Amino acid sequence: MTENATDRPIHWVSSSKRELMDMPSDVIDDFGFGLYQAQKGKLPDIGKVMKGCIKN
Repeated sequence: MTENATDRPIHWVSSSKRELMDMPSDVIDDFGFGLYQAQKGKLPDIGKVMKGCIKN
């Protein structure tokens, strides 16, 4: 998959990517699609906004 100019970058912190890659493949797929949706500026189907992180 190629990166589009409008895609938001993913900034992995510490060992987060390595820990994700150690999980079962169906978990990796779900998180991967959620990250893709976030890169496109959408709220991921598997995620929710953390309280205090978004101003209304």
